[in-house]
Amino acid sequence: MVKRQPGPWRLRRNPLRRRVDIVEGWFIVAACVFAIVGALAAGLAAAHSAAQSLERHRNSHNAVSAVLTRDAPGIRSAWALGGGQMPAPVRWRAPDGTTHTGRTHVPSGARAGTRTTVWDDARGALTSRPLTGAEAAIWETLDGTLAAAGVVSVVAVGTWRLRVGLNRYRMEQWSTEWDHVGTQ
Repeated sequence: MVKRQPGPWRLRRNPLRRRVDIVEGWFIVAACVFAIVGALAAGLAAAHSAAQSLERHRNSHNAVSAVLTRDAPGIRSAWALGGGQMPAPVRWRAPDGTTHTGRTHVPSGARAGTRTTVWDDARGALTSRPLTGAEAAIWETLDGTLAAAGVVSVVAVGTWRLRVGLNRYRMEQWSTEWDHVGTQ
């Protein structure tokens, strides 16, 4: 009965093992370690960067009260988009005191003079509502996951390419050795 040695098979002692097998074995071990550590680092860095960006975005937007200047249209069909929200003209006062007008989505059928909340930036221009904490967490997680997957993909492709090259080298060595053995 043959006693099996633990560990990657390319790194075990074997009379048929070549130097290229050892190189490949250690490269695979290093690639696995790099993929794990690199994916973790890239994922955390991307999530942190996304969190900072979303926080800057959230801090640069102000919720201001606006007044509808005209009645909002009613829902035109049962398939209306936006959950019964329709675009309507509004007027609001920016933090610097200037009056601005624009269009935003309000409940369908809302009457002129109705107050609604809109979001504006530092220049007083209408912007979209900033993401909530839960939405921001989803984006941070998604960014981190994609960055980690990117690192793992790059390592996997690099490892595959190296293994293809090493297999080609092995085949050339094997062909040379068979040519040498065949002449004897």
